[in-house]
Amino acid sequence: NHVGNLAVAGGDSAGFSVGAAVDANNLKRNVEAAIINSNDNSKKKLNAHAVNAEALSAANILTTASGASLGGAATFGFGATGVAAKDTYTNNTLAMISGMEVLANSLNIDAERAIKTNKYTNGAGLSGGYAAGAATVGVTLVDDHSSTDARLAKSTVTTYHVENSANDEDVTVQAHNNSHISDEVGGAAVAIGLGGAVGTTVGVNDIQNTVSAIVEKTNIGNANHAAHDIKVEAENNLLTKTTNWGGAGGLA
Repeated sequence: NHVGNLAVAGGDSAGFSVGAAVDANNLKRNVEAAIINSNDNSKKKLNAHAVNAEALSAANILTTASGASLGGAATFGFGATGVAAKDTYTNNTLAMISGMEVLANSLNIDAERAIKTNKYTNGAGLSGGYAAGAATVGVTLVDDHSSTDARLAKSTVTTYHVENSANDEDVTVQAHNNSHISDEVGGAAVAIGLGGAVGTTVGVNDIQNTVSAIVEKTNIGNANHAAHDIKVEAENNLLTKTTNWGGAGGLA
């Protein structure tokens, strides 16, 4: 997304200009891959060489918001610019097998979420006159509230290991979240004349993620068929990079 605004004003005695640019993304998604038997009293049979329940949620968002204002007059000039960008993510990613009697060489339950966002928010304000004022405000906000869940529940799993198989684990339950957030916020204000200039930037990231890999109320293997390898893994990777720059100057 790209949002931009330019405002210009001039006059004999006074000139006022206000520029504003706002961009908002609201992403709500539920991704689910599940094999579920809701009858607690009777398990359903599932016989296969390989059983896979995989849920993947991915998003890549690029946002640029820019604004500029120019105000000039012989007596009084004023320029103000406001630029804001906000991303809100509410994602639920679920991979699940429940209430099943599984006979297979391998069982894989995999929930994966990947989000990548890059935001560039920049504003500039310039004013000139005998009395001059300029102000610029840049704001970026990221709200990421999501859950990534891999679950094996209320089941019986019997695996038979095949030698030289490409699968290192007979039973795998894993959940991974990867969030990469990059923000650049900038604002510059210049006033030429008697007066002042203010440039302000703010970047806020509110990250509240849950990642879980759970095996519950489940029997894996028996006396005659022990599972060769069992892997239960939950991983939450978060990378944030925020660059704020602001400047203000006055000439008289």
